[in-house]
Amino acid sequence: MTRRLMTFPVLFALAAGLCAQAEEAAARKVPAELAKARSRAAVHNKRVLVVLPEPGQDLAALIKKDRSVSRTFLYEFETVQLTGDALPKVERPAMIVQDHVGKTLAKLDVTALLDGEKFDGKQLLAAVKPHFCAPVDAEQKLADARKLAKKTGRNILIRFDAPW
Repeated sequence: MTRRLMTFPVLFALAAGLCAQAEEAAARKVPAELAKARSRAAVHNKRVLVVLPEPGQDLAALIKKDRSVSRTFLYEFETVQLTGDALPKVERPAMIVQDHVGKTLAKLDVTALLDGEKFDGKQLLAAVKPHFCAPVDAEQKLADARKLAKKTGRNILIRFDAPW
């Protein structure tokens, strides 16, 4: 009976160690530019648009060139173009919409949007619009910050920034 009780903490420690190793391995697989984009998206209330082009393509540049949607994508997404085998299970060319923690919200096949060097930005915008972040209520956020500042005796720093 006591042997069983003694093995429980050992098994628990082994399981916790294996979980920590799995989390570290998953963190290592995320490319650095994608990790940076996720952290920026968390701060600025944006989504992450992972662009997976075919070799020789520059889909991120095509989005920036299309004046009908470039500003909207600048405000709503942190765009990251991954080349090579960063995400090998996805057919290319493709785009993946993720939230700031890496949860996939949508996978888009881009072949229908491409016509040689031209890109149908309005059709892409229609596909990703349901996945935009909900707007943040600035008054509520400021009220919460004031309450926290009053409790902790700290000051509030209000930062006005825009993507341009």
